[in-house]
Amino acid sequence: MTGGANRGLSFFYNWRVRVQIPIFRGMKTVYTIILTALLLTTSLAVKAQMEYPFYAADDVFDWEMIRKDSLGVYLAIPNIEDKIVYINREKKLYRLLDRTNNVLEEGTYKLTQEKKNARHGLWKVYHEGPGQKLRSKGYYEDGKFVGVWENYYPSGKIKAMVSYTLTEVKGKKYYDQAGTYREYFESGNVKLEGFYKMSLDTNMKDAIYVVDPKTKKGTVLESKGEIPHARPSGTWYYYKENGELLATEDKE
Repeated sequence: MTGGANRGLSFFYNWRVRVQIPIFRGMKTVYTIILTALLLTTSLAVKAQMEYPFYAADDVFDWEMIRKDSLGVYLAIPNIEDKIVYINREKKLYRLLDRTNNVLEEGTYKLTQEKKNARHGLWKVYHEGPGQKLRSKGYYEDGKFVGVWENYYPSGKIKAMVSYTLTEVKGKKYYDQAGTYREYFESGNVKLEGFYKMSLDTNMKDAIYVVDPKTKKGTVLESKGEIPHARPSGTWYYYKENGELLATEDKE
């Protein structure tokens, strides 16, 4: 091999990740780069949204009222000392706040067919602390993530984009990740990107919790069937912070 030649090495990690490494003079440098590549993890990031419990799933108007304004009421959450809830019943507006009145999340909700309140419509989640810095935003449908969710660093720079979709199988609705997934460095350059697709798994079990009205005992009924779930698909790309391609990974 001649010095200065514009050549590269494709290095396979765990048989699936192909790391393209430029070859330099001196094998010590090559070994150092290969060792660095071995530290590359191939596990995908999980759903990036920060999701607090939705305390208003049931009727909350028997909770202790802390104060009210012309539009809604501030309520103490039973057994939760560090957070309070604001409800505008007319507009179905919900806010979760800490005890110093910093908003942690806010959005609209609806009453479902099961007579439960569920997140529905646009929601925003904020980083904890003063300043109400946006952490994530996106839409819910009947309490499930749907569409494109964006996640942000405390600086306001975008951190990730996650896509969710609705799939209906035999009359039943399922929500999960599907579509483009992308993470960013705080500089704005892409960190990794790939694609999720919905797949049917006939070995997965669907479970329904049923309560006997006489005995009040609960039973979990399971049934195997075609249950869609998210799985990474195609080629995934990993980048250095300067924008250079670090690795690619071919998913099944």
